[in-house]
Amino acid sequence: MKTGIGERRSSGLVRTVLALTALVVSVASWAGCDESPTRPGVTRNPGGLQLPVVTAHIEVSAPFEIATGDSVQLTATAVKSDGSTENVSNRTAWTSSNTRVVEVSAAGVARAVANGEAAIIGRFEGWSASSQTLVVPHGTYRLTGRVSVSGVPISDVLLTVVSGIGADLTVISGSDGGYALYGVSGPIRIQAKKEGFVNRTGSLEVSRHAVFDLDLEFEGRPPDLAGTYTLTVDAAPCLGRQTLPAGATSRSYTARLTQQGVRLDVTLSDADFIISGARGNRFAGFVEPSGAVTFDIVGDLDVTNDPYYFFGEHDLSEHFGDNEALLVSGRVNAKATGAAISGRLNGTISVAPGTKPPFEADYAATCRSDAHPFELRRR
Repeated sequence: MKTGIGERRSSGLVRTVLALTALVVSVASWAGCDESPTRPGVTRNPGGLQLPVVTAHIEVSAPFEIATGDSVQLTATAVKSDGSTENVSNRTAWTSSNTRVVEVSAAGVARAVANGEAAIIGRFEGWSASSQTLVVPHGTYRLTGRVSVSGVPISDVLLTVVSGIGADLTVISGSDGGYALYGVSGPIRIQAKKEGFVNRTGSLEVSRHAVFDLDLEFEGRPPDLAGTYTLTVDAAPCLGRQTLPAGATSRSYTARLTQQGVRLDVTLSDADFIISGARGNRFAGFVEPSGAVTFDIVGDLDVTNDPYYFFGEHDLSEHFGDNEALLVSGRVNAKATGAAISGRLNGTISVAPGTKPPFEADYAATCRSDAHPFELRRR
């Protein structure tokens, strides 16, 4: 009886060894065939199917800074689906976002022709990538900053380098108050000028790319506008894709306006606002001594393009309809009288799906105009 048991165990062991030997031979034969998973030009997914190696994306290599008048060779690298890379610089289509600053040849040679900055773009097999490049003379730097009054950005301010390396360089501040000067170095002085404001001169030492903000003051004293108002925003004839739904073409709120010098802060109530942090029912602006008022109601489609705000959030957003949001954004130019602050909103009134920021830019309905009626009437 014991002998029989031993024979059965021995027989089973032999069958197991034979099966394992056959498996090893099979694996070895498959690994040695022409369809090896390591063969160049072929990748293999977990299901065993062979896939061709293709470009997964490209990377563009360009220097962050090029001296004015210099030329450099650009590099484009194709990253393949199997992780390998290939230099495809001579097969890449090259372009520059600003040919007045950087010219790029078909061979991928970038030539810096003037002070400034540009994006260098490479395209290969349907993929594209870019790299931002700065152009300044040897030994000089870029100076950027923001011009504001009481923290609110000021556009159309003339900035001039009045002394130092880069003297006589000028630039006009943009709608977000931003400016950039290219080719300054060492001790310099900058003057900021705009009609209705006190001229401002600032001094600084520039030894690297730097940021220098300036705050201006109005000439004279502004009117006192603090108080409680009724704010009404109406939709003008639309330039948008779709007509706004009923109820979105005219909105009214209770508005509490506080004032500190020329700065104005408005907080809204009497609506179901969508609050995110400190945003959703408030916006800021300033008043000039002449009574001219500017408000920036910032949103992701805002005409001021303010980079200090997070994309997808809005200064004015409220619940609207079923699982939708009503959004207002843009710049208001108005005039203060004894009873009201009346003007026009240059921006958008939109209805977006969802009730939580960040809101997508592909709205259900958008009404864009430079003349939406806007009025704060004192109570």
